[in-house]
Amino acid sequence: MTLYIPRKLIPCRWALREPGRRDTLLFVTLTKPERLNLLNQYRILEKVDRENAPQYQRLQEILTNGYSREYGELYEGIDDEIPLADCEEVCAVVTMYHLLHHSYENSRDKSGLTPADVEFSGFDGNAEADHLAYARFLKERDQWEEHVGAGTDELNSHCSRLPMYRAMLIRWKDSEDPYDLSREDILRILDL
Repeated sequence: MTLYIPRKLIPCRWALREPGRRDTLLFVTLTKPERLNLLNQYRILEKVDRENAPQYQRLQEILTNGYSREYGELYEGIDDEIPLADCEEVCAVVTMYHLLHHSYENSRDKSGLTPADVEFSGFDGNAEADHLAYARFLKERDQWEEHVGAGTDELNSHCSRLPMYRAMLIRWKDSEDPYDLSREDILRILDL
């Protein structure tokens, strides 16, 4: 059973928040097999990582005794899941910018365009944090071309970009050949 309690009623350091609701705590329950599995992992970690052994011992005690109110401590440092749709959106935006850059570089007529026009500027670290985190993850693992986002502040645009990117994606998909864009396509997609 999962119990939801309004945050203002119970000050709990380790309770989890219900996804999408900052005012509600989510208390998790674990079955005995789940607890045993985690307990064994923390026993191994205690032996392997001596420096953090006291923390692993505390987690073992929580699991052994079934202190469900403290289970949130087990998840400390684990972020909420980023929705698949957001991950796909990041990939679509990066792909679009890769193709914009590639088409620009191969275009004979670059009039009305500059290299900066076709450079990916990232996502806002405040309003688009999940998109930014996933974009950084992809870039750090060489999941896209070097030139994409090369001149940005670690891909933080410092202003909201999603509405613009979403409009651009619609125009890009409406192109006759989205993988080989003409100068006119580029101008139309960029809305220049």
